[in-house]
Amino acid sequence: MEEPLISFVIPVHNSSDCIGECLEAISNQSYSNKEVIIVDNGSEDETTDIVREKCPSAKLIELEENKGHSEAANIGFESAEGKYIAKLDDDGIIGVGWLRTVVDRIQTSSDDIAAIQPKVVEYKSNGGTVEKFTEGGEIHGMISCGVLYDRKK
Repeated sequence: MEEPLISFVIPVHNSSDCIGECLEAISNQSYSNKEVIIVDNGSEDETTDIVREKCPSAKLIELEENKGHSEAANIGFESAEGKYIAKLDDDGIIGVGWLRTVVDRIQTSSDDIAAIQPKVVEYKSNGGTVEKFTEGGEIHGMISCGVLYDRKK
């Protein structure tokens, strides 16, 4: 199956405590044709240094001031070159097969899919998880992280 370019878009702001793990998870994907776009919302910590160290090939867009999460995401979307856009938050950690799974599903489905999101869990500070959606089906409000969008739809 074709492996189209996937653009990861990650808005960040003072994310030095979590962005490294997020970038490592992207690097560990079994899917190779990807680009990473980081939009920094005027961080005052070591976020951009960590991005440069962990993902030197990332396209790093540094904003002088915090324009908010949505505006930063939109700036990243405009810069993306991929057929699909994978939107992650700075603390998003995806499993090794996440990208291949969602790309295969969106490409092979007979449904007209504009966005796809697998099961999302939230990690508790004590190491457990809280399941957000435990049953399949339609929902009327997506979580904005961990979503693969078809940019043409």
